[in-house]
Amino acid sequence: MSLIALSFIGLDPYNRRIIWDMIIAAKKQRSIILTTHFLDEADVLSDRIGILKNGKLVTCGSSLFLKHTLGAGYSLKFKSENPFDVQTLVDNATLNSNENGEQQWSLNFGVEKQIPDLLLALSSNGATDISLDLTTLEAVFLETGKEDFEEANESDGSNAEVGGSEHDDNGTSTNDDVEFGHGKEEQQARIWERRATIAPISYMRKYRLVEHFVRTNAFKMKGSIFLNISMPMLYMIVGLVVVSLVPISSQGQTITNPPIKVSTPWTAGEFFGVESLPNNSISLLQPVSQPLDLAGYFDGSLPAIGGYFAGNLTLSYAPNVDFFALQFGVSVLANYSTWLGNTSILNDGISTSVQQLPYITDSPFRFDLLFLPMMLSFGFAGLAFTVLDVLLLKGNNIVELFRVGGITEWTTYLGVTGYKLYTTFTPFFIVAIILGLALKSVLFGNGGRWLGTILIMFGYAYSSTPIGLILAKRFIKGDYKEVANWFPGVYFTFVALPYVAWSSALQAVPSAEDVILIIGDILCIVPFFAFQRGLGGVILVSTEFNDANLSWGDVWAFDTRIWYTILVMIVVGSMEWLFLYRLTSRREPKTQLTGDEVAEFGTPCDISHNPDFVEERERSRKDNEGINARDIVKTFAIEKKTIGGEGVGWGTKKERVVKSAVKGVSFGVRENEIYALLGPNGAGKSTIMNSLASQLTPDYGEISLGGVVCDESDLNTDHLYRDGNVSFCPQFDALFLKKTVDEHVKFYSAIRGLDWDADATQDHINAIIKLLGLEQHRTKEATELSGGYKRRLCLAVAMIGYPKVVILDEPTTGLDPAARHLVWEVLKPSVRNGYDVGAILLSSHYMDECQQLGTRIGIMIDGELVTTGQLSRLQELYCTGLFVEISLQPSVADSIKAESEAIDAFAEIGMEASVYESLPLHFKLKVGFQQDVDTNNNSVTQLAEAFRMLETNKVELGIQFYSVALMSLEQIFIDLSRKQFETDEELSERKQLAQL
Repeated sequence: MSLIALSFIGLDPYNRRIIWDMIIAAKKQRSIILTTHFLDEADVLSDRIGILKNGKLVTCGSSLFLKHTLGAGYSLKFKSENPFDVQTLVDNATLNSNENGEQQWSLNFGVEKQIPDLLLALSSNGATDISLDLTTLEAVFLETGKEDFEEANESDGSNAEVGGSEHDDNGTSTNDDVEFGHGKEEQQARIWERRATIAPISYMRKYRLVEHFVRTNAFKMKGSIFLNISMPMLYMIVGLVVVSLVPISSQGQTITNPPIKVSTPWTAGEFFGVESLPNNSISLLQPVSQPLDLAGYFDGSLPAIGGYFAGNLTLSYAPNVDFFALQFGVSVLANYSTWLGNTSILNDGISTSVQQLPYITDSPFRFDLLFLPMMLSFGFAGLAFTVLDVLLLKGNNIVELFRVGGITEWTTYLGVTGYKLYTTFTPFFIVAIILGLALKSVLFGNGGRWLGTILIMFGYAYSSTPIGLILAKRFIKGDYKEVANWFPGVYFTFVALPYVAWSSALQAVPSAEDVILIIGDILCIVPFFAFQRGLGGVILVSTEFNDANLSWGDVWAFDTRIWYTILVMIVVGSMEWLFLYRLTSRREPKTQLTGDEVAEFGTPCDISHNPDFVEERERSRKDNEGINARDIVKTFAIEKKTIGGEGVGWGTKKERVVKSAVKGVSFGVRENEIYALLGPNGAGKSTIMNSLASQLTPDYGEISLGGVVCDESDLNTDHLYRDGNVSFCPQFDALFLKKTVDEHVKFYSAIRGLDWDADATQDHINAIIKLLGLEQHRTKEATELSGGYKRRLCLAVAMIGYPKVVILDEPTTGLDPAARHLVWEVLKPSVRNGYDVGAILLSSHYMDECQQLGTRIGIMIDGELVTTGQLSRLQELYCTGLFVEISLQPSVADSIKAESEAIDAFAEIGMEASVYESLPLHFKLKVGFQQDVDTNNNSVTQLAEAFRMLETNKVELGIQFYSVALMSLEQIFIDLSRKQFETDEELSERKQLAQL
């Protein structure tokens, strides 16, 4: 048995079909349970379909059984300038809508025999865009499994215990959603009609909003307070306390060795075993005349032992003489001199005492010079951890969402900096001063040392903070969780090792002091090192907190390097901030191409052969209103590593590969229009979207949004979004995970310039929340929302503030069909009473969504638009047949034979059919258009003939249920995608053959 749960979210229809084929092949001798939001997927793959609601199975059966049992029948749509009453030909037909000449009717099951005459009559009456569709499985789902927003305890699944709606005193629900009820048109008007006042907001206001929102979100994140505050604070406190408890001396230790006592008994006739010595060989321990010249030292007149020169007033001590030799020599002199002078004590001898004179060792190893600066640098680690905050914003697409909302990337980075300064630097700075004074740390001693320490801390904050921001912007490409696992350890190692090694070498090798000091001066260009060296200079000045002999001149002399480190940090920090400003205020760099590469990849493809493309390009150049992409080209260059083989050599080599993601796409979208952009995965849709949101920079072409143009010569794109008229819903959720739904909408209302307390603003926000079904989840954090509700919240954010331009990148991915219909009603109101909806660019993998919403539809394949226009235009170009779906009676023994008989039946009326999908007792045929039918009426005529033939032969063919429909947008898309993939495979095979 296999369990497959929502495996296909994010895949385009073509690739989903490939996986479907794999699952169908795997069904043999297996039982498979599949959960999905794609009802066409359930339709194709499932033998039986069950629909769950509130934990209960509400219906179960085959696809066609559910359609015929629970569906409404057929949906007939057509456009006609001439009056036409369907009820004259079909009993019990119901008119659902009649707007701008486009009628939609519902036909009950059982009228199949009347359908052929109805279709032909419509065609004869001049009707166009005729379509007849069987009730879809989605319609069945909407009737049986849709969310019941009026039930107070309804939730999104696993979080059912969180939240819920409020009730009044009578116990009735106050969650008055208007999904399908009275007032929906008014709620839609409140979303799009600009009723609330939008006021421009100042730069400082934007800065404060970002700082506050980022800070409050960070404090709710698990481990954030420990990593940014608790752990660094512990380092700082330990450093100050430990150094205060360890006695510190600036001079070497005074060494005093104990005296050595010698008492030697004598033996008669000998002195230390010597019976006699020659004359003049031993002298009393008394002054001896010093020779007048050098020769006098060698003429034999001086004794070998004893005596000392009269010019010596003290006996000198050579520290390199072994103390045992000193003991022996002094004892010999003392005892033998006494023996020569007084023989009465010969037998007893004398006791001598020898004691080494006290002396001072070299300068001591200063533990505090290493430990305290290192621990304080660890204490301010939160400043460097801005890299994690920025990566979190980038990974959640917040930076792009802020930019589109009118908050520049530079402002976002400053907001992160402000949050770090308020939460990590300011409290640490205050605690360091208070604790340092309380412990009488030399860092805050007299002579201006306190000022030096304070300025060093300010310089460190100024110069170290932009390093994390620059790393996150340019050099570190991993996501937040990945980098959070290794960055703290690498940071602490990088901060500690250079200074500890340098300071240890300075104390251990005093002979190389000058060279080591020069190396330290150079290393000060690194703020982490300069901070520690500056503090080390303060510590080295004096070991006393209040040193009466210390002056300001001693503290601020160049030898201490205090002012030097402060100056270097200010200069380096200024350069870092300037570099960061250039990084954040300029567009992302274009792909660097060679001349030949520009000619091959960097210019738009030729579209002059296609009138639809030319028309779309002219529409984009008509004016700058709405959304306009003009000849957009985007390439990516990568270094591909290949393994060396025979004739190449061992190892690897790099090969530059240029990929054309977008090859000259143009389109224009005006207000009240939705341009639906389709394409398989990797076709370039998101590249277009990200280019419009300035996450990527086109290599060629220009864009305009809401009347503002950005061309190739512009260094940045901030002017596109300055007025807050553009909104963006990225492909992946752009949310603050620890913020609630209400906190999100309140924040984005503020940056759009709305007054939260105004009644019109509340009406606007409440309408968005209610129509998207978020009312019961307003107090939930983003982490508590299911994937579908996160997407709804992202869409809600994009709709705040009456945007003139709305860019939606797969906004309904992960939503169930009922939720998607909610979104459709919001994006395309059925009735607009005097207000306009902004220009909307929509990318999607749901073909029915694009078919329902798209004013025009564009399909991208391999970076190019392969078709564009209204749905009717696409059907005119690519609709080459019908799709007939047949479900057989359970009594049919041979499904394969039944398929053949159905194909033969179509052949008898001149229609060529082939098997498109085949399952037991269920199959789908693709039926090509007859070639001898008038082209203008081809689709309608064949649709009528197909119905007539199936109804006539229903019993003979063993048909239980059937449906006939024109080729859908999804089938057109799959055919176009299949052609592209077949072309890619052919090119790949050619390359392989060429290499052989």
